[in-house]
Amino acid sequence: MTRRPLALTAATTLALGGLFFSTPAFAGTTDQSADQQDSDEVSAALAQAAEDANVYAWGTNAAGDPVVVVVDDAADGDIEAFAAEAFAADAEEPIVTTIPSAPVSFADGDVVGGQGYLLPTDDNRVSTCSFGFAAWSPAGDPAFLSAGHCAQGPQDLFLSDPSLDSGSGSESEYVGYGDGDVLAGTFGFSQFGGTGNSAGRDETRPMEDQNFTDIAVIDVDAASDYTPVPAVTTWSSITANAFSPADDVIEITAVGNPVAGSVSKSGRTTGYTTGMISEASGHILDGFSNIDGHFVRGFSSNVIAGPGDSGGAVFQGSTAVGVISGGTEATETTPQWTWSTLLTDALTYTSGYEVALHIEAPVVTSAATVEVGATVTGTATGAETVEVTLAGDTFEAAVTNGAFSFPAPAEPGDYSYSLTAVNGFNVSEATAYELTVEAAATPAPAITSPADGSSIVDEVTSVSGTGLPGAEVVVTIDGTGYPTTVGTDGTWTVDGLDLGYGEHAISVVQTANGETSSAVTSEFTVVLASPEITSITDGSTFAPDNGPSELSGTGIEGATVEVVLTGTEPAAFADSGPFEATVTDGVWTVAFDAPLSVGDYTATATQTLDGASSASTVVSFQVVAAPAPGDEGDNGDQGGNAGDPGDEGTLATTGMDTTLTLALSAGAVVLVAGGLMLMILRRRKLAALQD
Repeated sequence: MTRRPLALTAATTLALGGLFFSTPAFAGTTDQSADQQDSDEVSAALAQAAEDANVYAWGTNAAGDPVVVVVDDAADGDIEAFAAEAFAADAEEPIVTTIPSAPVSFADGDVVGGQGYLLPTDDNRVSTCSFGFAAWSPAGDPAFLSAGHCAQGPQDLFLSDPSLDSGSGSESEYVGYGDGDVLAGTFGFSQFGGTGNSAGRDETRPMEDQNFTDIAVIDVDAASDYTPVPAVTTWSSITANAFSPADDVIEITAVGNPVAGSVSKSGRTTGYTTGMISEASGHILDGFSNIDGHFVRGFSSNVIAGPGDSGGAVFQGSTAVGVISGGTEATETTPQWTWSTLLTDALTYTSGYEVALHIEAPVVTSAATVEVGATVTGTATGAETVEVTLAGDTFEAAVTNGAFSFPAPAEPGDYSYSLTAVNGFNVSEATAYELTVEAAATPAPAITSPADGSSIVDEVTSVSGTGLPGAEVVVTIDGTGYPTTVGTDGTWTVDGLDLGYGEHAISVVQTANGETSSAVTSEFTVVLASPEITSITDGSTFAPDNGPSELSGTGIEGATVEVVLTGTEPAAFADSGPFEATVTDGVWTVAFDAPLSVGDYTATATQTLDGASSASTVVSFQVVAAPAPGDEGDNGDQGGNAGDPGDEGTLATTGMDTTLTLALSAGAVVLVAGGLMLMILRRRKLAALQD
């Protein structure tokens, strides 16, 4: 790895982003010495001995005893021969420890939250900030989140060398590039303060309605081969000789709002620190702070942070809650006060970027040996679906309340399969499992749609169900057979049907391993859609002597609509009808014998076509009696209708009486006039006093 160190000569602070004024340092080269060559030869021999003995680690324990670590007990190599190479000749026989598999590190190029990045300028100045959380762009491309104020200068950023960042405990006078001159990424979006990085606020709007934040998204450069990992470094695995910030991490599994209690952060300057959000200390859970003249919505804590930590990850447990924005560093007399951007709010400004999450691999909970027709079950915390690769096919199993299931293969035998948990762009590691399927009587399949006894509106074009993966299924509908095959996900479907109005019957059997199951049946009815009543809405009220004389609505072209009218008054209209009409141009109308008089009514409409009937549409309405004389004022207005006395009216009573409204208006005029008169009197009195 090539590093280009920069000599630190001065420093200033932009919020909690470090800005270093630097000049290039010059490193000389020397020839390799003879001693160094001898050392390399010894190291090569030791490495070969470790490989021959299947040894993956060695050293001494707390008591000083030699220890070697192997993958399993059946190491083919000679551990004693290795020990002779690795330890002193008079050392005791080593303690042998076994581990289940060879140890692995994160792949080269993996980047985690809390690592630092550099923003160099043409005049030999370098700004430093920290990555917050791995993220996804709206298109599913890898990205990172950081602080918006970090993007106010240079737009191209480079990964810093963690072994030279002070978060690792380094006391180096240098900051260095983590991977030569390879570009890590560029800012895809940033906002510091209000919209467009505005520093002020709109005095006409409340603070909570203004877009104050401090957030940036970093689009990873495809040529850099950097891979954001949904985890945050603890900085404990980074030393001057080991570039491994991703070897000891805290995985991020959720995004949420902060709560009172312990809170942690990770950044390139002060590393991994933990503090508190404390009510007793006056900390804010959701509010605004003025950071360098820019308002930022966020929360406060006493978690330790400093210049260069800006953009670093702030989290509680495994939940991402914020990124470092600014604050004041602790002194001998004052505690630390750190302000963090509220992450759930900040994400809303990024046009669809989201935090990348660590998803646990699925876990199978059912037995490894099952009978034909059994179901494999398991759990997948945080997943929406589980991707199953089995018997040469890949399909998805839905996750409900953290659990999933899928049918075992229909053919007896031994199977290897893999499971991967999926939540949006977040994908877990694939986990391999073994499954043995034993022969058993072929069970009956199932019909899932249409359900037995159901009524389906208008038509049925497909029938579906479940069965043994790979089994042959024959679906018999009204005496006609439709053969199909159960898919690897355990479902079957017959499409392209045209089952019209009326009753229908289905019978389904499946054949697997040369044995045919018993039949499963379903009966259902295809019905017409109900007609619509459009001339009267349910609960309508009509004025006296203005009751409806007809009813109209919409329906299926050519259908016969039947309306049954029932009522309490008068007797002549009780249980009237039925009234019939044909739907023409999508509309139907039935006429009553006369306008309906005072009473409570219910109209029930159904339609029939080709012997099939719809469900009913029902509306209820009233024709109200006229108020008694004097009940609505002295003007003789009937039914609460606006108009002159004696006006029969055409509207139902809907609100305050007109007379009352006018009275109130007159009162208002009186109050205003009285106020004007009082003002005039006061002015006259004042003038008299002045005279």
